[in-house]
Amino acid sequence: MDAIETTTLRDKVRAAIIDEVPERIAREHRQNYHKLHIRRDGTVHWTESIDQHSDIIDDGAADHFCAVKSVCMVGTGSYSCNCDYCNEVYSELTEELYHERGDDYKRDEKYETQEDAISDAVCDSDQPQVEADMLAKLDRIEVGYLGDEDA
Repeated sequence: MDAIETTTLRDKVRAAIIDEVPERIAREHRQNYHKLHIRRDGTVHWTESIDQHSDIIDDGAADHFCAVKSVCMVGTGSYSCNCDYCNEVYSELTEELYHERGDDYKRDEKYETQEDAISDAVCDSDQPQVEADMLAKLDRIEVGYLGDEDA
């Protein structure tokens, strides 16, 4: 007889978080703030806001208002990213300024798009550490939060 395998919502969320690690790293380089929310039904989704303290209300907690849990918040706020990768995206304006000053702008050494730069940043990041951090935050969400758990 085969063993019956059961998957809890927490297991489902854990797998979904692992799948979202590259997206989390990419969102570190994007404007505004991005949170990965964990709903009581085990689904995960991103929200974007201009305020670090923006939360969405948990409609699964009928007895009181509380924020939907999240495992990360990343982003650059209202500014563009100025990391080593994002600073190396081709800019026609910057190229013109270099030429006006008589400096050499090495366009062939620049990324064509912001997404190209972000892609390299994701590849070069410490994904196992990011994953560990996000899963540690999931582990701090109290038992009973997810719909199939008893408090």
